[in-house]
Amino acid sequence: IVDIAMCMNRVQFIGALAAINSIVRNTKHPRNISFHFVVGVGESLELLESIRQSFPDPGFRYEIKEFGPNPLLEDYIRAGRVFTYATPESQVMNFSRFYLPQIYPSLGKVIYLDADLVVRADIADLLHLGSLEGHVLAAVPDGTFDSWVEYLKKDSRHLRHIEPDQPTFNAGV
Repeated sequence: IVDIAMCMNRVQFIGALAAINSIVRNTKHPRNISFHFVVGVGESLELLESIRQSFPDPGFRYEIKEFGPNPLLEDYIRAGRVFTYATPESQVMNFSRFYLPQIYPSLGKVIYLDADLVVRADIADLLHLGSLEGHVLAAVPDGTFDSWVEYLKKDSRHLRHIEPDQPTFNAGV
């Protein structure tokens, strides 16, 4: 089984349907694909209906769970509101990927993908690419937290521990 997680709000549903289609079309064994979607509060029925309309006989498994803000995320969003074009709802969904172990506690190894991508090869190859060798995740390096400096200057008591020179990663794949 290839477990794939995607976190999104309703604005990203169309992109997610394209991503799902690209994954299913390019895998040798679509029945081995299991999608685990995380959406905003009150959005699960809309995604469910979109999937049913786009894939009447899907040939893959999926489940949808809702995720809402918590005090840490609310504090972060409040501190950074002046510095971002993103809505508070989309910011919550950006961080929901970090809560996947709590949202889907029974899953083991999971491939996380942003909802706005196209997969052009068999996704199972990525799952079997290598061992995590005891690490929690594998990711693509993406600079440092320097871009967070403005957030850290604000009144965000939950973010004071972040050091701007620490490395970050591309969270989309």
